[in-house]
Amino acid sequence: MQGEMFRSESLVPTTRRAYLTADLLKEEREQRQLLGQYVKQCMVEGTDYGRIPGMDKPTLLKPGAEKLIDLFRCTPEFTLVPDFSREDFEGGFFKYTFRCRILSRDTGAVMAEGYGSANSRESRFRWRTANRTCPTCGKAAIIQGKAEYGGGWVCFKKRGGCGEKYVESDERITVQPVGRVENENIADVDNTILKMAKKRAQVDGAIALARCSDMFTQDVEDMPAAELSAVAPPVTGAVSAPGPTVEASPRISAVAFGPYKGKAISEMSDEELSASIDLAHSKLQEQPKAKWAKAMRENLAALESEVELRCRAPHADGAHTGLPQ
Repeated sequence: MQGEMFRSESLVPTTRRAYLTADLLKEEREQRQLLGQYVKQCMVEGTDYGRIPGMDKPTLLKPGAEKLIDLFRCTPEFTLVPDFSREDFEGGFFKYTFRCRILSRDTGAVMAEGYGSANSRESRFRWRTANRTCPTCGKAAIIQGKAEYGGGWVCFKKRGGCGEKYVESDERITVQPVGRVENENIADVDNTILKMAKKRAQVDGAIALARCSDMFTQDVEDMPAAELSAVAPPVTGAVSAPGPTVEASPRISAVAFGPYKGKAISEMSDEELSASIDLAHSKLQEQPKAKWAKAMRENLAALESEVELRCRAPHADGAHTGLPQ
C-alpha cells in the first residue's frame, strides 16, 4: 500500500513557480506606494473608511470600496446566490448572499471576486430600541419630569415633543416596553438586509482587487467582544495604521434634507437612518441631475457610512450588530 502511494505521488507532474525579477519587485513597490498616496489624498475618514476601537486597521466602507473599484477601471457585477438566500415572510426570517465579481472595463475579465451575506437574525435587525412615546403626539420624546417641577412624565419639546405632561402613574406610559425589544416588524427591514449583503460583497471584492488587506479590514465579527467598544468618534490630524499614513478629513455630521434635516447623523435612530437613506435614493432617482444632487449624494454617503460603522460595533451585551461594511 505504501509503495503504491509512493508511486502515484511520483507520477504527479511538478509545476515550476514563477520567478521573481528585480523589475517585477520594483513595479510592485511602486504600485503599493501609489495606492498609499491615493488612500491618503483622496479617501475621507468617516465616509470612505471608519475606525473601531480594538482594530489596528481602518474598516473599509461602501463609498471607499466604490472609489477603489473605479481607480482600477473596473465595474462590480452582483449576483444573488439562491442556495444561500431565503425569504420567509410567514416565519419572519430573511437571508441574502451576494457574489460580487469585479470586471475590467477594458477587457471584461474578472479581476477579483467577493462575497457578502446578511440575515434578519443579526442583532441590528432582530432587536430595536424601544422608547416611551407620547399618547398625545406619538413622538418618542417622553422623559421623567424633575421633582422640583412636579415630577411625572413630560413630552420633551427639545426632542421634538409637544410638551404635554402626565402623572407618574399614567399607565399609558408606564406599561410601554423600553430598552432592547424584539423587532415585531422584521419584514419592514427586508430591503435593508438585502442592501447590506450587497454592500458587504462589494467591500470584500474591492479589498481583493486592490490587495489592501494590510491597510483596511472588513469583517470584525470574529474579534473577541472584549476587544471592541462603541464606534470611535472622528479623529483629527494624522492617523497611524499599517501601510500608508492616512490623514483624517472633515466629515458630514448632520442630515441635510427630509424630515430629520439638521439632526446629527450619529444621534439618529436606525429607523431614521433607513428612512433618510431610502428618501435620498428616491429623490436622486427622480432628479439625478438636479443642482442639489451632488450635495445629496455626499450626505447619502455619510448616512450609509454611519450605518456601516454601526453594523460593525457591538451592543453593550457583547452581541454584534449588522444593519445598514
